[in-house]
Amino acid sequence: MMSEPTDYQAFSPDEVVLVKFHRSLGGALTYRDLTSMTFTVGVVAQLHIYTTVKMFPFSSEGKCMGIIVRERTGSCSGGKAQETVKFCMKGGDAKMASVIRRSDWLNECCQEVVQKGLHTLIFAIRTLSEGMFNIFLRQYEAAMSNLGEGRAEAIEAAMKLLERERDDAQWGDRGGRRVTRRCYGFSRGARHVQHQGVDAH
Repeated sequence: MMSEPTDYQAFSPDEVVLVKFHRSLGGALTYRDLTSMTFTVGVVAQLHIYTTVKMFPFSSEGKCMGIIVRERTGSCSGGKAQETVKFCMKGGDAKMASVIRRSDWLNECCQEVVQKGLHTLIFAIRTLSEGMFNIFLRQYEAAMSNLGEGRAEAIEAAMKLLERERDDAQWGDRGGRRVTRRCYGFSRGARHVQHQGVDAH
């Protein structure tokens, strides 16, 4: 039996677009409060519970926004849950190209979207080790507590710990070519690029 369509409300249209896209892939946002949200994924209803650790609002200087979350995964039937720390970041192609691995097909996709007069949005996820997360947190909190000269530079340096590419913690590319084209091809207003093609792994 088909359920009634779900309406979503958010501060940004980008947020609604991302949740609707996730739903089109078989996931559903089932719970949300001020500090956490829960998604169910797939026919086995695997649970993905995200708890907010740190949020980094959009700024005109950074041209992106991000969030650190703790993700717990499990199933509705129980079983041992797994927990990881993840840094999620979204922004325009110009900014995101500086923090993710170079990708010719991503550049092609963004060019196609821009040529159609649509808004580009790139979303990336990076898994952090507990050690790396703790190093960042100490440096970031020290920078935030600095009320003197060099505060902005110290905060930027702390953020670079998350954004820079390292051999032991690469940015994640989600899905194949066709799926990722859909994800990265969003415009404001919940539209996305319809692109036919084969998956490239």
